[in-house]
Amino acid sequence: MNVRCTALVGAAVAVVLSSAPVHAGDEQADRKQVQQLFEKYLSSVKGADLVLASEVWSQTADVVAVTPFGRFQGWDSVKTNIYINFLQKAFSERNLE
Repeated sequence: MNVRCTALVGAAVAVVLSSAPVHAGDEQADRKQVQQLFEKYLSSVKGADLVLASEVWSQTADVVAVTPFGRFQGWDSVKTNIYINFLQKAFSERNLE
């Protein structure tokens, strides 16, 4: 039993020590990538731009957008109800800050 516990502890320590540490550069790159995607999303809303929106939103049926005026499932619903019917038709100007 003692040998088994020692082996398990040794295996756990080996896993912890062999896992790659998170590098500050990787974290900064991730933050930059998220910031760029967020800025692209803001631009897609400000311009009610379907091309930009299609680069930001998942094109699958399982994507869900929950807004104060409804819940929209699937890219086609997001595109039609949020970008076309709401952003393009209801507003002449859009500004998110």
